[in-house]
Amino acid sequence: MLTQSISLYIKENSLDHELALYQEEKEFAEKHELLPEGINVTVKEPQTRFVTSYVERVDKETEELISEEAAELFLKKPVSFVKQHKNEFIYMESPWLELINVDALMIEQDDVFKSINVLLGLKLKKKVGEKIKSVLSTKLSGKETSYQMMFNDKDGLWDLNFALDDIEGFNEELSFSEVYGMVYQFLFRMIEEVEENKREQP
Repeated sequence: MLTQSISLYIKENSLDHELALYQEEKEFAEKHELLPEGINVTVKEPQTRFVTSYVERVDKETEELISEEAAELFLKKPVSFVKQHKNEFIYMESPWLELINVDALMIEQDDVFKSINVLLGLKLKKKVGEKIKSVLSTKLSGKETSYQMMFNDKDGLWDLNFALDDIEGFNEELSFSEVYGMVYQFLFRMIEEVEENKREQP
């Protein structure tokens, strides 16, 4: 999972003993001794992670495309945008999501509870489902009902959604860029913990 994908990223992006990483990947690489000897690592600014991502506004009922958006501009908008556009969800793809085995992120207002939710597909095997649930139950306010998760046999991934309110530090005035960064960090730590739990099993 993370070890393989980050090792490959380091191999493909190291040039003349120089490498730029975001903080999450740098800490993981150092912890697991993935960095080649003698390499100089600089840390990228977190707000730049998703500036080249692919972003769409999509109709929730019909799933028809409303518009493609320039990520660098759109992601500066507050995430409360989805409360003002209740019939839409925001869809984002990024190579950084692929690094952590996530296919895409969707943000929308929940029609029933009016919370702002994130939905995603997690490309992890069915057998690690209990490990994922265990980590989520402790990291999302400790409430098992605060997320929904189901394995999609057709696509071979976990469909997961949860309220952003359950992530520490979230508020609706944060920009999409900041919120996507928080979600990425949350998922990164979750997958890291799942991977470490897997290693500890006999």
